[in-house]
Amino acid sequence: MFTSSSASSSSIGSSSFLLQNHLFGGGGKNDDVGRCFLKKTRGSRSTSSRRQLRRRGNNNKSIAITECVTAKTALKEWSKTEKAIERGEQVLLFRKGGINDNNNGGFQILENQFVIFPTSFHSANNGGESDAMPDMKKGDSVPFSIVCRITRAWQTSDKSVIKALEKFHALREDEIVSRVNYKPNEPYSILEVRAYVLPKDEYALPADVEKYGGCKSWIEKLPFGIPDTTTLPPVLDQRDWLISQSDLKRKLEFLVATGVEIKELPI
Repeated sequence: MFTSSSASSSSIGSSSFLLQNHLFGGGGKNDDVGRCFLKKTRGSRSTSSRRQLRRRGNNNKSIAITECVTAKTALKEWSKTEKAIERGEQVLLFRKGGINDNNNGGFQILENQFVIFPTSFHSANNGGESDAMPDMKKGDSVPFSIVCRITRAWQTSDKSVIKALEKFHALREDEIVSRVNYKPNEPYSILEVRAYVLPKDEYALPADVEKYGGCKSWIEKLPFGIPDTTTLPPVLDQRDWLISQSDLKRKLEFLVATGVEIKELPI
């Protein structure tokens, strides 16, 4: 499994920077994304391309926060998965659609950047973990701690892939199998995600069971925006991330070469 390194981005050589630019984009319109910022202001609503959200401060005055938004969508995922990603121990998500999803043909990727909505639903057998989970039914808000960006994705129906990719996730094989067994005639999706850390206790979804509850994969319209990933620290530094990507690529190529059917999805 991959663990986060303390090395700063300034220590990355020029070759790594060029590889990052090649993999994740650079130049043209993307230059504007790289200059996004988080700034507190007061006054009228912005008319620029940057979005604006409003919060209530302790003095009950409205504070406008102008930010470049990377996501207004949340993906429901087990809390233990969220924590493993945040610790740098997991870079893959294994997904089947929720009961209330319109997901003929398998899990649907609605957005390639999203926050994780932590949940314990369908994960009662959680390997001894007993962390208290926020409960919207009791009026608890749900905090967000990481933003994920999908970098590559695949579909397969072969469960042997789960064991073969155990280096890239922190879940037990039987936990993932229990998920992919839902609608067994449909393939399951594998998402490679790069995670970024949100400021602690800054973003939380207010309790609203009617709007956000139920067995569905996505919450499509958050009531606020999330800062662009270029303004957030990554969980894995650039060196560890590129090593992870390279190792995963080789493993998948080996599986395909041995006859395992894996289809890469467009992102």
